[in-house]
Amino acid sequence: MNTIRENLPGISGSAFLQIMAMRMGTPAALFLWSFVCLTAFFVSQTTLQACSHTVYAFSHDNLATISFAFSIMGLCSSIATTLNTPLLLGGPASVTWCWLLGSFTMCFTLGSSIAEIVSAFPTCGGLYTASAQLCPKSHRAIVGWIIGWLNILGQVAGLSSTEFGLANMIWAAVSLSSPTFQLTQGKTVGLFAGLLIVHGLLNWWQHGTWPLLPEASCS
Repeated sequence: MNTIRENLPGISGSAFLQIMAMRMGTPAALFLWSFVCLTAFFVSQTTLQACSHTVYAFSHDNLATISFAFSIMGLCSSIATTLNTPLLLGGPASVTWCWLLGSFTMCFTLGSSIAEIVSAFPTCGGLYTASAQLCPKSHRAIVGWIIGWLNILGQVAGLSSTEFGLANMIWAAVSLSSPTFQLTQGKTVGLFAGLLIVHGLLNWWQHGTWPLLPEASCS
C-alpha cells in the first residue's frame, strides 16, 4: 500500500481509498467504503458535539449587559464634559435644541440604521461583514482596510477624550475647593495617563463584582 501511495503523489486521501478499493475487488471495496463512511460519520458527530459546547461562560445578566452598552456609549461622560459649551455660547435654549436635534434626530437615526444593518449579518465582527457585503466585490479589500483603521482610530480617540475629560473634571473640582491651586499641562497629562492605566487594569482584572460598576453608573 505504501508503494502504491508513493507512486501516486499529489492525490487526496479519498482518491487513494477509491483506487485501493478498485484494486481489492467489489466485496472488499464495499467493506472498505462502509468502514470509511461509518468512521467519518462518528468523527463528524463528535466534532459537532465539541463545537456545540459553550466556550465562553456568560455570567452577566440583562441589566449588566444593558449597563455595559450605556457605558460604552459614554452617555454620562459626554453630557458632563460637553454641557458647558452650548450653555456658555447659546444659553439654556441652545442646550435644549442641541440635545433634541443631536440625540434624537442624528444619533438615534444613526444607531437605528447601524443596528438594522448589523442585525442582518449576525456575525462576530458585524461591522466588517456588513461593510464587505454592502460594497462591490472589487472594493471589499480597501473598504475593509479603511473601516478597520477608522474603527481603531475611533476607539483610541473616544477612550482618550473620555479620560481627558475626566481628568479636567477632577482638576476643576480641586480648583474649586482650593483657589490657590495652580493647574499645569503636566498635571493634566499626568492624571490623564494615570486614569488610562487604572481603568486598563480594572478591565484586565476579571472579578465577579465587575458588572456592578456599569450598573452603578447607569443607576
